[in-house]
Amino acid sequence: MATKDNMNTAITLAHVAAILQIIFTILGFIAVLGISVLVSGPAIIGSAIGIVGVVIGVAWSWADYELIYEPMKAGRYSKMSDRMLIIGLIQLFVGGTVPGVIILVSWLVARS
Repeated sequence: MATKDNMNTAITLAHVAAILQIIFTILGFIAVLGISVLVSGPAIIGSAIGIVGVVIGVAWSWADYELIYEPMKAGRYSKMSDRMLIIGLIQLFVGGTVPGVIILVSWLVARS
């Protein structure tokens, strides 16, 4: 089982991943809207893509916070270790590379 210092580090990393996911979601939305305004095509398509991106980003932010950070903070690591690995791997390839890597590092730290 992980030491208290390792668990605190893992909890902090999970929190950082959730915050970064929110920041990247906002930046992505601004970028898509900016590109849709600058390009001569219809802005509604760019806005729709931006909204879909925001929905996906918010879903990942919720998963990072509610399914990983909160259980770790409450000390329920043993019940969510597999869930943390699965969410980290999926997020690594779908919609959040940096937060996905941080979640996987958090999983490794918590297991040590």
